[in-house]
Amino acid sequence: MKNDGAGEGACAGPRGEFGKRRSTSRRPGRGTRRAPKDVPSSCIDVAYTKCRLDLLRPGEVLDLLAEVYRALAPRGTFLCMAVNRLLSPQDQPAARTTYTIAELRAMLRKVGFRQVTQYVRWRDTYAALPSSVLRLFEAIVGALTPNRRVQTCRSSIVRAALDIRFAARK
Repeated sequence: MKNDGAGEGACAGPRGEFGKRRSTSRRPGRGTRRAPKDVPSSCIDVAYTKCRLDLLRPGEVLDLLAEVYRALAPRGTFLCMAVNRLLSPQDQPAARTTYTIAELRAMLRKVGFRQVTQYVRWRDTYAALPSSVLRLFEAIVGALTPNRRVQTCRSSIVRAALDIRFAARK
């Protein structure tokens, strides 16, 4: 039996026994959630984050991605999202980290994901787009003057194209 990664459940252990997964809990003094360490390797078909990756520090993101990769079954899928650096407000706090499409894709590849597909959401419909097209679009918007960029990013179409939503396959 495979767990879909949502909520509490059980995963088959190496000898076929089942172990209860604990739900993630907040650590005292920290605003982030950690993946449970007692999830057996290669037992989850689909995993996703409820929080955006840009709310975590880069080291925490790499730790999270590595743990998810370890827990995913072969050909398992991880769904994640983050706010693009170009869409974030100029007065954001320094502790918050934002990413570009290329940076987050590189982090997913670094921990071992072999296939990374980016999706664009427009009016409750998701469409996979080639990353080269989206990176080019991101480069064009990034080359604009700050005032022009703010004006351009107010467009819902531009925001939809720059919002980072990945499906990464093991």
